[in-house]
Order: sequence, then C-alpha cells, then structure tokens
Amino acid sequence: MVNFAGKDTKINLTGTGTSASYTYTIQRPDSTRFVVDSGGAIPFPDTNVGSTSSVTVVVANNGNGPGTITAISAVGPGFTATGSPFLPATLAVGGQTQFTLNFAPTSPGPQTGGLKIGDDTFTLNGTGIGSQLTYSYSIGSATTNVAPGGSVQFSPGKVGESGSLRFTVSNTGNTAAAINTIFLTGSQAFTLQNLPGLPLNLGPSESASFEVRYAPLTVGVSQATLQVGGASFALSGSAAAPDPLPGVTITGPSGTVQPQQQPSYSLSLQSPYSIDVAGKLALGFTSGAFTSDPSVQFATGGRTVNFVIPAGSTDAVFQNNSKQIAIQTGTVAGNITLTPSFATSSGLDLTPSNLPAVSLSVPVLAPVITGLTISNQSATGFTLNITGYATSRSVTQIQLQLTPAAGVTLMNSTVTVPVDSAFQAWYGGSASQAVGSAFTASLPVTLAGNSTAPATLTRAVQSISVVLSNAQGNSASQNATLQ
Repeated sequence: MVNFAGKDTKINLTGTGTSASYTYTIQRPDSTRFVVDSGGAIPFPDTNVGSTSSVTVVVANNGNGPGTITAISAVGPGFTATGSPFLPATLAVGGQTQFTLNFAPTSPGPQTGGLKIGDDTFTLNGTGIGSQLTYSYSIGSATTNVAPGGSVQFSPGKVGESGSLRFTVSNTGNTAAAINTIFLTGSQAFTLQNLPGLPLNLGPSESASFEVRYAPLTVGVSQATLQVGGASFALSGSAAAPDPLPGVTITGPSGTVQPQQQPSYSLSLQSPYSIDVAGKLALGFTSGAFTSDPSVQFATGGRTVNFVIPAGSTDAVFQNNSKQIAIQTGTVAGNITLTPSFATSSGLDLTPSNLPAVSLSVPVLAPVITGLTISNQSATGFTLNITGYATSRSVTQIQLQLTPAAGVTLMNSTVTVPVDSAFQAWYGGSASQAVGSAFTASLPVTLAGNSTAPATLTRAVQSISVVLSNAQGNSASQNATLQ
C-alpha cells in the first residue's frame, strides 16, 4: 500500500528466495548407503582394536542457491575425518563434496563421538572389539592398580624376614586374552608362587592371581622386573639389618685334654631368634711339635661343620639332627680352638663380637704304648712290634725287661736300646705327617747263651716287658708273652 498524492495505491510484489539445502548420505564399504539428518547418529560396524573402519560422507546441495561449508571436524576417541575438501567449500545448486570418516578404536567397548559439518552436527557411535588387561596388587586388604611399566613397592622389612603380595591380572575387554609367560628377572630376593597354568587364557571379565614373595638377602634396596605377557613391572623392596644375635653359649670341655679323646660340644643361643640362623663351627689347631696333626678334626670329618638354629629355637642342630658334635684331639701336643660363626640363610653375617672362647691344650707327654706283639719267633730270637704315640714326636730309648722261664737263669735280663736317631728319621719324614705322632716300631731281638737240645734259647724267656722313654719321662710298661 502506497499513498501517492493523497490517494492510497495498492501494489502487489512477488519474488523467489534462494538458499542452500544439504542432504547427507553415508556410504559403507559394502556399497550400502543411507541418509542421515542433522542431529542424527552415524553408526560404525564393530571394529577390532588396532584396526580401522571407514565410511564415506557425501554432502549434496539440494537447495536453490549456492552454499558454503566452513567446517568439517570429528571429535571423540578413535574418530577422525580425512580427505575433506579445502575449506571454506562452496557448493553450487546440485553440487556435492565428500570426505572419509574413520573409526580406529584404541580400547574395547562402546565409543561415542561427534561430527560437525558447517552448522549441522551428528553423533558418532562405534564399538571397539578386543581384550583389555588391567593389573593390580594387594598387600593385606589394600589394593593398588598398576599400569604396565609401573612400579610395585613392597613394605620395608629386615633381612631374614619375608613378605608377599597378590598380583592380579584382569581382562576388562570383550574378547579373550592369552598370556603365555610370567617370569622374574633381577634380584633373587623376589620369587613367584602359585602361578596359574600357562598359557593362560582369560575370557571377558575373568581374572587370575599369583603370589610374589620378597625375602631380602642384603641390607638396602632390592629390585627386579616382573614380566606378565608383554607387560613389565618394576619390583622394589628395601630391608634393614636383622636384629643382633642373642648371646652364644658353647657347652663342653675346655683346658687341658688328653690325646686320642673325643669330647663333645653343643651350641645354643641365650634366647630364641626370630629367623633361621645358618652357622659354621671351625676347629683350629696350633701344633706344639712343629708338625700339624690331620687327625685333629671333627668326628664327622674335616675341621669345619655346619649347623642350623631354626627360627624360634635356641639349640644348634648339626648333622643327622644331632645337637652335639664331637672332636678328635689327635696325638700331637698343641692348642685346639673352636670358633663359631653365624649368618642368615642368605649369607648375611650375624656373628657377634663377644663370642665365647673355647680352647683345649694337648700336653707334651711321655710316650704311650698302644700295642705290643711278637712275630718272627725262632730258636734264637724274635721281633717286637710296638705301636704307640708321643705327643712331642720324640722317643729316645726302648728298655726291655726279660722274664726267664721257670728254672732258667738269665745273665742279663735288662736291655736298653737307644732309638733317638731312628725316631728322628721317622718323625722328620713325610709319611709320619699323615698320622700325627703315631708310630709302629719293629725291634729284632737276638738271644745269646748256652742251651741243650731240644731246648731253644727263646724257650728260656717267659715274657718280655717294654718301656719307651723321652725327655718327658717313661711310658707305662707293656708285656708280651713268648711261652
């Protein structure tokens, strides 16, 4: 309506509006297609984790005017848009453009994203297919989640003590997972227990557990690597020194001891100890006769013997579950010492500084005759076989006392034989060093005198007694009978 010169005039106006109108077509790789409206959802097929599925988005201008697209973008985990036209892109009437929409899931399960084309938005939906392993460890009632490459920390302790945790692997994915190996490398302070059978197949929502034990061997930090399939974890634990060992008591003879004896000894702690103790008892010998005596040893052999003191007890246990150990004092004068040492089962020294001293002394003595026999007896003589020992490794003379047979008179019934040089040669030789001061002496005895047949000179002697001497004195007399 127009007023012109006081008169209203009606003029009809007509016209046609122009604008762009977009349609969105989704084309799948199998050639199926569908149209989605703004605000709608674009579904993707289920896709394996690590793989990619794609669709093509075709944007067509079905309006009556050109249109401009200023933005194409995809957001959300695993969703991307590729192959987009250069933006801003102008679409003429009837024109179209296209790009590729991708879904590459990094984890199993439903995934949701968004797509923006100009002012229009769409929802993206897809499901990742695959296994997903998660890891955790429990100490007591406390559970801690840990990612591959993470650290598993044990509670601090002391050497000799031990602790453990339960390690759990769970499959939170939607397909089965296979674990072929579970093992440890690094410190021997860590061990695995109650492992599941391998290969281990875990279905969705299934889990498996095993024990990791920490028994520190040394003071300080211990580290190892736990490998569960393709995932590794750093194990770490720290340990302080164990408590000092209680007082030690050695029970048995001390001081002067005779040769060729077997005294027994026991060892104990004054109070129980909390962990196993591994010990060693060492026997030392200092000869007083310039030559050692290999027979000075433990009754079980050797000059060291191992023992254990079980946790919570006090008594040392030697071989054959015996609580006593015997030693052999040998035949050579000298000093014998017994010295214990203590350690944890892993070898950490526990030996206290105030150990009790056990010392024995084998004295220098007159010779001792341990056996006397007669051999090679003839009409005019015989051989005396004398066995014995002399702790000083010295014999200077042999004294013989002959006892006549009944009715016989002997002109000379006592004979002294100097043997110092012979015994020096024996004790100075290498053969004697293997037997301490022991010896075997063969002394031929020849008789001279008058006799009438059928009597013989040896029949004139009823018996003979032998005494050995050295600087320390005379041995006890030993007798042998000829008749």
